[in-house]
Amino acid sequence: KAIGYSLLGSIFSLGNGVIASYLMSYSKEIGLHNVSLYFTLNAVALFIIRPFAGKLLDRKGLFIVAFPSFVIAAISMFMLGNAYRMQWVAYGIIMFSAILRAIGQGAGQPSLQTASIQAVGREKSGTATSTFYLGGDIGQGLGPMIAGAVIGRVAGVSGYRIIFDMCGVLLLIGAIVLLISHFVNNRSQAY
Repeated sequence: KAIGYSLLGSIFSLGNGVIASYLMSYSKEIGLHNVSLYFTLNAVALFIIRPFAGKLLDRKGLFIVAFPSFVIAAISMFMLGNAYRMQWVAYGIIMFSAILRAIGQGAGQPSLQTASIQAVGREKSGTATSTFYLGGDIGQGLGPMIAGAVIGRVAGVSGYRIIFDMCGVLLLIGAIVLLISHFVNNRSQAY
């Protein structure tokens, strides 16, 4: 029961692996320096958003928190991948994408973890948590490997754009899966 939530959560981790491995190379490719501020802004925004997301999850439920989280995180990845197109504001776009990504991930990933624990019950919460983290580890590991293969075949800025956009598409697919699941669950509860 926790595997589905784990797979959805792994999409966030896949993006983390890609960003951690390739953001600095990408920024050099587009002529920007000192983008390490991205990670600081991301961490601060994560720290701020998580308590609010938890309260919202308790009041409104998983879909209200997780669906927009996937969409916001996807937007941040598309912004990151296409920042080079607006060179004069690329640095600001990258920094803003750090905040958006933190909002998306900071609300979405813990919400999915909570849902995985609720799906199996308290007596199996350790198994659900381990399963959820395993999905995150797999995503964190696969992201850089896939991105490295893409960058190895598509040189220059285009390779980086493809990997960041790919992460955005995966996040949108996650949002669609949540949307379908939400409607299926609501429909089955109506009968």
